Amino acid sequence: MSSSSIMTVGMTGMLAQGNSMAVIGNNIANNRTVGFKRGSMNFQESLYMQTAGANAAGLMAQQGTGVGVAGVNYDWTSGSVDETGVATHIAVIGDGFLPVEYHGDTMYSRAGDFSIVEDPAAAGSYVLMRPGGAMLLDINLDRITFDAIPTDMAITADGAMTVVGAAFTNGTGELGLQRFGNPDTLDRQEGGLFKTTPNTVLTTVTPETPSIGGVGYMIQGRLEQSNVDLVKEFTDMMTVQRAFQANARTVTTADAMMQEVLNLKR
Repeated sequence: MSSSSIMTVGMTGMLAQGNSMAVIGNNIANNRTVGFKRGSMNFQESLYMQTAGANAAGLMAQQGTGVGVAGVNYDWTSGSVDETGVATHIAVIGDGFLPVEYHGDTMYSRAGDFSIVEDPAAAGSYVLMRPGGAMLLDINLDRITFDAIPTDMAITADGAMTVVGAAFTNGTGELGLQRFGNPDTLDRQEGGLFKTTPNTVLTTVTPETPSIGGVGYMIQGRLEQSNVDLVKEFTDMMTVQRAFQANARTVTTADAMMQEVLNLKR
């Protein structure tokens, strides 16, 4: 393998570690973001270059051409739960996502920081909305609306919602949680939202009743926080930094080797 090829291998390693550092930095930046799930970078070998045929022992003379990014996996375990005392706040403990409507699309979230606001599409109607504009849906994926602002609200662990001082004008008041067989295939959107892709496998077609058959449960007046462990993130950051430095050394060493060859001609 030529020195220039060695430099290319080293550069792929530097780029891969740079991407890994970006994921770690994003974890650290979101360590206090409601419902955030930490990510970790996966790597894969690049194509191999065959430099000669098999020898007498049948071994192939092949050399790797570096490393590439295979994707990002996410840690879906529950984060810590903080008590807020706000009746419209919902924490999900265990498996499942809250279904929401965002710009006409059904999406999913682990963040339950809802407030009661007037429906942007219907004056005099009120909905449960997150700060970014995502509106809570019920177990049938219908938008939950009220004819007035409730004076009180109760949400049980199995998703049953009751209100005082208002009436439901849409939706059943029964909340559900959607589960996925392969949540890493979800398309991650800004604002703690997730969108299904053609590769996403839904455990059931529609959301399930919380607290039943392995589905998580709900706690009213609390919020699930990020599951980022800062000690682990800083440890991973040091490991990635050392790996980046090692790959950079590969580049500088290859450059020194090339310089030695050039010096032979003088």
